[in-house]
Amino acid sequence: MCPSADLMESFLLSLYSLMCCSITDEGLRSLLSAVRSNPSALRDLYLGGNEPGPSTRQLFSELQKDPNCKHIDMHI
Repeated sequence: MCPSADLMESFLLSLYSLMCCSITDEGLRSLLSAVRSNPSALRDLYLGGNEPGPSTRQLFSELQKDPNCKHIDMHI
């Protein structure tokens, strides 16, 4: 892969917006679990306008406090 492709891939992975996508509570929990498993490339995560339930809000809160995920600017 050429250097510019590596740079583009890195940029695309760093910004992730799923605002107003009607993601279910289960889908949001799965996504946040995946972020916790591999947070290294992600820098911004926007999930506003979806319907998180209490367990998803708790997981989101825990993720924001996780030292491995502190570099991620997250919005729900």
